[in-house]
Amino acid sequence: MHIWYGVNGEGMGHAMRSAESIRWLRLQGHTVQGYAGGKASEYLRSVTPTLKIPFLQWVVRQGTVSALQTGLFNFVQSPFLLFTFGRLLFRGIIHRPRLIITDFEPLTAWTAFVLRIPLISIDNQHSITDADSSALPSGMGKWSYQLFTRVMIPFPRRTLIYSFLSLRTLTPRATIVAPLVKTSVVKARVTRETHFLVYLNKSDDSLISLLHILPRYSFIVYGLNRDAQLQNVTLRSFNDASFIRDFASCRGFISNGGMTSLSEALYLHKPVLCIPLAGHHEQEANGHFLVQSGKGMMGKTLTPRLFQQFQQFVRNYRAPKHHEQLSAWKPVLQKTLTDLIS
Repeated sequence: MHIWYGVNGEGMGHAMRSAESIRWLRLQGHTVQGYAGGKASEYLRSVTPTLKIPFLQWVVRQGTVSALQTGLFNFVQSPFLLFTFGRLLFRGIIHRPRLIITDFEPLTAWTAFVLRIPLISIDNQHSITDADSSALPSGMGKWSYQLFTRVMIPFPRRTLIYSFLSLRTLTPRATIVAPLVKTSVVKARVTRETHFLVYLNKSDDSLISLLHILPRYSFIVYGLNRDAQLQNVTLRSFNDASFIRDFASCRGFISNGGMTSLSEALYLHKPVLCIPLAGHHEQEANGHFLVQSGKGMMGKTLTPRLFQQFQQFVRNYRAPKHHEQLSAWKPVLQKTLTDLIS
């Protein structure tokens, strides 16, 4: 079966988890054409033929999503988005796929809507629209996140929702599945050493100064794109193998609210301190779900006091012996494919 697979280009989390499902689809004998933006397209090219497309991007200033600058930036590139959408419609008419799958990628999703091609959405964002999110704080942020999700992915036939909680679904099209964790993380040898792993998006050298205030603890920091040993802080350029090794051996994980990194931390039984980017409603929702699961903490800004509270949480943390039973994504996706093409 010929399948299009659209992958959101913001960050690398969507690409890393989508690569696993694309590999599985190809092993089942399907041909998969990928569509992704930014570095995600380069990553997916090692898995399947992939075309690079423009994508919506967040503009972050001093750890906060700037709504005004984000809107202006994406407005400026809207002609490129519309042009690419027209190209996808033409390609869809000439080489019509049997099915389109999207990991929160809107151009392929809207192509499916216009051309009436069955669409499967596989992401965590639909937890805000297709599952019970009453535990999240209500307000403009939650409402705008719900609206944004519906606009990005219009009327999917099925939604597979990655979650670390067994949320109640609100529509027959939705199924909650366990988060997809890449093979290299599954195979990692889990230990418990002395360092804390820190991976905060858009961080700068002020993070190093903050961690120097905590000389009793050792930190391995990714995200500053250099290698150095600065007192109790080890800086490392990103390398997948070394990152997973440091991840699997850390005492605790400090990161933003990306679903992929949170899911991997919980799979490795690592307590998490989540610092969502301010104004990033998806990350804030993920942080609330994390706290609800009892497997992590959430804060607005990393401070010495917050870290000391996290250190106490880590000291008392016990990985659950019995995990919440969530459906595995492979059999759910297989059944979904069978239902839609039969």
